[in-house]
Amino acid sequence: MKFLRLFLFTLLLSIPVLAQQPGSLGGQVQDTLGAVVPGASVTVVGADGKEKIATSNQRGEFTVTGLAPGTYTVRVKAEKFALYENAEVAITAGQRQELIVPLTVEGVEEQVDVSSSDGVSTDPQNNAGATVLKEKDL
Repeated sequence: MKFLRLFLFTLLLSIPVLAQQPGSLGGQVQDTLGAVVPGASVTVVGADGKEKIATSNQRGEFTVTGLAPGTYTVRVKAEKFALYENAEVAITAGQRQELIVPLTVEGVEEQVDVSSSDGVSTDPQNNAGATVLKEKDL
């Protein structure tokens, strides 16, 4: 009987400890074709505003540990890719949440200035690259 009481007491004390176990987030960063993206910055932001940052390895994999149970916002940024953001990543106590992050190629923006001060000549004498066929050439 004494052993049973001790067992139940120990079990009751361990329940809050199990509930407070941190979770983790892991996964892989890929482009839209499924190729891995190494060196991507992964930022995990909790409801309290605290951030944890990881970087994807050569296989595009990342891991963020020590996350309290709850909902997190995950932002992933890599050079030449658009920002990825997911505000609905749920972390469970003692569990590892897996996330595959698809990055899309960022749009390229360029500015081209065209000057209209120099006119275009259609005269064959002013066009060094033109080939002019004359009657005797035909």
